[in-house]
Amino acid sequence: MGDLHLDRPSISLDKATISRQSRVGFSEFASSYPGQSTFVIPENWNSLNSNDLLLKLGLVKFADSGFPYLSPIAVRLMNSIKEDIYTLSKKEGFFEVEFPDVINVELIKKSGVYDEYSREVFHLDGGSDLILTATSEEAFIEYLRMLDVNSYRQLPVKVFHYPSAFRNVPRARGYYSTKQINAAIFTHMSDSFEGYIDCMECFSRVCEGLFDNMGIDFLHLKSKSNDAQEFFYDGTYSDKRVGDSVVFSRTASREEVVLEDKKMASIAMSYPYEKVGNFDLKIQDGKGSMLSPFVGTCGIGMQRVLMSLLDVHRDSLGVSFPERYRPWDLSIIQVSDSNHVKNTVNELLECLSNLGLNILVDDRRRNINDKHKVSDFYGIPVKLVVGERDSIHSFEFKLRGLREKKTLGIESLLNFYTA
Repeated sequence: MGDLHLDRPSISLDKATISRQSRVGFSEFASSYPGQSTFVIPENWNSLNSNDLLLKLGLVKFADSGFPYLSPIAVRLMNSIKEDIYTLSKKEGFFEVEFPDVINVELIKKSGVYDEYSREVFHLDGGSDLILTATSEEAFIEYLRMLDVNSYRQLPVKVFHYPSAFRNVPRARGYYSTKQINAAIFTHMSDSFEGYIDCMECFSRVCEGLFDNMGIDFLHLKSKSNDAQEFFYDGTYSDKRVGDSVVFSRTASREEVVLEDKKMASIAMSYPYEKVGNFDLKIQDGKGSMLSPFVGTCGIGMQRVLMSLLDVHRDSLGVSFPERYRPWDLSIIQVSDSNHVKNTVNELLECLSNLGLNILVDDRRRNINDKHKVSDFYGIPVKLVVGERDSIHSFEFKLRGLREKKTLGIESLLNFYTA
């Protein structure tokens, strides 16, 4: 049995990150996953754009065009992103809320935008006035009205939520552009333009913190008056000409003019909600006068953010996810399904159970090369291989991306994670 002399930073594994990402940790078996397409890596994966790769891997499925089904891995990735958004948002004073997915059509008509979206609105059957939500600002204003927010002393109000917006767009395009849209929506209300700008800057810091955590090299455009902004990244599935952005036409700096014709993916934006005057909502200022509040609406495109992970972290083996989003921390490759191998794997899991690791046991009846490929593709930094001659005192240890492999026992492995 050899001692473990490998450079820990080479796999970017630290106990603090493990503790943050998975406080309890879990183990799961590949053979029990619903659907096995998740573990079939396309030969041409590196030539696929992120939208097609999600579909080929089965991370996203469609029974009806425009309405996505997400696999367990996709949900896990999405939840990890949401955990970051929650932490960053709380730091900036946003509170998470939940609004209904169904509203009265009169509410959106009152805003004055119904004619703009009327062809895309999903109406409920039976002559009802209820529709599936297409926008979120109206629900926010209705919420504040019910809370009797009517004084500058109660402002600013800053909230966020994860609504499903429904728009019957004529042509859905995979997961990039759907009829059921998943986004993180931030809405804020202030009693002054200066307060509005402060809230928008809070949203900017949420986006910058999230995109930095995700390793996204983003383009941030602001309007000349700083009242609107948009974030872009250069993805494998980019369809928006930067010059066509409303923000671009009003940008404070024309240094970005060289990017005018470049197509990029828009992943977040914010702008003033200019229909607030159509609602019976007034705020009393410090002098006792009643005025219309300043409302801003902001959004992070969760679908495109998920796609960005597959774009920006590709390497020669697959997707080297950042530690905080990585689906698993360790994989155990089961060479056979004999009782001896199964028992050894279970003993290893028991010994590792208190380390807070997310562990994938690949117990499928596939050849070992396929199992190595799956582990590498999903960016799992550590692999253990368990065969007929192995035990918890002697098994194969291998790091992603390195040819070198070691034979070691459980004591050395525990020391690797806890020293």
